[in-house]
Amino acid sequence: MAVKISPNSRTFPFGGEHPDTSYKFTNSSGAGSPSSNKCSDTTANHGPAGAKTDNGTRRQDAEKTDASSCRTLPYGDDLDQVIVGTGRFQHRQLFEKAYRVGNLIGRGGFGSVYAGVRLKDNKIVAIKHVARDNIRLWCSAHGKSVPKEICLMRHAHGTPNVIKLLDYYERPDSFILILSRPSCYKDLFDFISEKGTLDEVISQKFFKQILCAAKTLKEKKCCLL
Repeated sequence: MAVKISPNSRTFPFGGEHPDTSYKFTNSSGAGSPSSNKCSDTTANHGPAGAKTDNGTRRQDAEKTDASSCRTLPYGDDLDQVIVGTGRFQHRQLFEKAYRVGNLIGRGGFGSVYAGVRLKDNKIVAIKHVARDNIRLWCSAHGKSVPKEICLMRHAHGTPNVIKLLDYYERPDSFILILSRPSCYKDLFDFISEKGTLDEVISQKFFKQILCAAKTLKEKKCCLL
């Protein structure tokens, strides 16, 4: 998706936190990986997340590791979440209390991207808002469904030159993706618009990055299509 940079500031398009209790953080040694349920792809337009399970069941699910499994549960070692509280009261911080949303920095056919700051450490992030009605590809496992974009980014965790998914929040009508934001970057659409036709050396660098990410996902047996 080519995202055009826009200088216009826009208000973040939604309010309150999703009340789903499945967002409670599970402090378990196995929480780094979801259960071994295989990834089930669908193009259906899902409603809000499906069946809920108690923390005990979720902990057992998290301890069943399978690298090719759909990562649909909102916790794991691949995420960098804002966790508050201690002991059994430990939980993920609400989006509104964890991040400050800035100006609109990009918009594409499926979502809008805003500048943001993580309040606990002033880390610069990008905050992507994707309306549920615009999502066509989903991953489903463990009684939950997430956009396939989230699942693929989690599987690509640690891959060089791939933007890191730090966290995500589900709302009744949308998803919020918290992404790493490099200090020096330019959208590929804008880069090509400014430079014109790219020479072979630069094109090779871009394709090498894309193939590296695709190779990582293939090795993890994660469906790309």
